[in-house]
Amino acid sequence: MSLIGIRNVSKSFEGTGLVVPPLDLSIPAGQFISFLGPSGCGKSTLLRLIAGLETPDTGLIEGVSGLKVSFVFQDAMLLPWRTALENVRLPLELENTAKDDIDKRAREALKRVGLQDAFDRKPSQLSGGMKMRVSLARALVTNPLILLLDEPFAALDEITRFRLQEDLLRFWKGSAAQSGSIASPMTVIFVTHSMSEAAFLAERQIVFSNRPARVIADRQSTLESARAVDRGRQTRQSIEFLNDVSALQDLFRETGSDQPVASL
Repeated sequence: MSLIGIRNVSKSFEGTGLVVPPLDLSIPAGQFISFLGPSGCGKSTLLRLIAGLETPDTGLIEGVSGLKVSFVFQDAMLLPWRTALENVRLPLELENTAKDDIDKRAREALKRVGLQDAFDRKPSQLSGGMKMRVSLARALVTNPLILLLDEPFAALDEITRFRLQEDLLRFWKGSAAQSGSIASPMTVIFVTHSMSEAAFLAERQIVFSNRPARVIADRQSTLESARAVDRGRQTRQSIEFLNDVSALQDLFRETGSDQPVASL
């Protein structure tokens, strides 16, 4: 069943021209999908259109209005004068959540990302990976139905990036397991220019050309049988994973598009 419908959506900017040509996509509820393409191709613009942070020139985004949506940017975007706990509390405060629940839920969210010892630290006292964990906790604390992520791990070292990828999969799978407490499993759209990241994370990969962002492939991952959040290293060494990355590489070769960076 489709949750998000992208109907004939396009977007141009002055000085840049056409970034997103007329585009149609359907995204089912509970799916983990990646937008994969070269840097600057328009995939982040499409994500912002879905979030309502940009307005399309033509067309319509269906299914998002009225739903709880969280957005994770490439930069952690933390308020420097607030502690980690206070940063995670913010969306609950803006929702006018009961005061008795705010602190409890914020602490639980930070514990989920492994920062139970960092409640009182300010962003200047956190590493890049820890800041991104706070940003994830802040996005997850409201139990969103839609989670949008715009290259959140691109600036991190490889070890930290792998760990956060595994954490993100765990959160997504956990949201499906908790479907009795929320309306449906969390739908995740993850923007990346890394073929290995798209292969490891996403059960569906939308592959874009150079700008403007034409869809050159809409493919289902073959990795599901090998993917396991508690066996990240084995997954990345599996034949299924290597075949998925190879298939993505072939797509870019065949279309003549510049290849995204693949970190293996």
